[in-house]
Amino acid sequence: GMHTRSYAVGERDGWVFVFRGEVASAPEIPYFEQIEGRFVHHTTCQDWPTNYARMIENQMDLQHIQTVHRTTIAHVTPASMRVHVSVEGRQIRNRFFDGDQAWDNYLHLIYPNIWHNRIGEDFRVMAAFVPLDAGHTRVYLRTMHRFVPRWLGGGLVARLAHVMNTKVLAQDRSVVLAQRPMDTLEATGEKLLDTDPGVIAYRKMHRAHWHAREAAAQSSDSALRVARA
Repeated sequence: GMHTRSYAVGERDGWVFVFRGEVASAPEIPYFEQIEGRFVHHTTCQDWPTNYARMIENQMDLQHIQTVHRTTIAHVTPASMRVHVSVEGRQIRNRFFDGDQAWDNYLHLIYPNIWHNRIGEDFRVMAAFVPLDAGHTRVYLRTMHRFVPRWLGGGLVARLAHVMNTKVLAQDRSVVLAQRPMDTLEATGEKLLDTDPGVIAYRKMHRAHWHAREAAAQSSDSALRVARA
């Protein structure tokens, strides 16, 4: 008879999550609890011809702000900064330090592909980097605020703020698309600096995940061959 594969699907804060493993082993949906349901937001998406890991690494790189984004957001970050990264489970946080002073804003990634930029207490940006295949990614970009309630025109404020965030993302595009190899799992000659701790932490986590997947696949394949023998 016919058999249809089932997947565990869930929704949080307007985002749809799909677990591609066995339904019975689906984990709790990962999300940024500090922002769930608390912000007026506007979301758009666009497709980029590159691997999703390259796009995520770009968003975890704080040093590029002063060059790539010098006409948009460079003025809100210190020209000389120290970056502290913390890793807890599948979560990576990047925090700015100007001298010994920690900034309130930070970058927060939940592996494998959702990202949150805390620009201020009442203003955030979130993105989901969804792989379409090895060389194409759909990025969903969401601008969030709670300056004005939705009933008083908050939706329009979110749309207007989103214009700037879309411009910032566009500045990243040519830089990211020029990077080779597209898949960072194949990158062997790149020199990451002490100022790239977020990128280093993500790449370490990403490679560990894929090595574990490959080992599990080989183990399953070996078991299948034994069963057929």
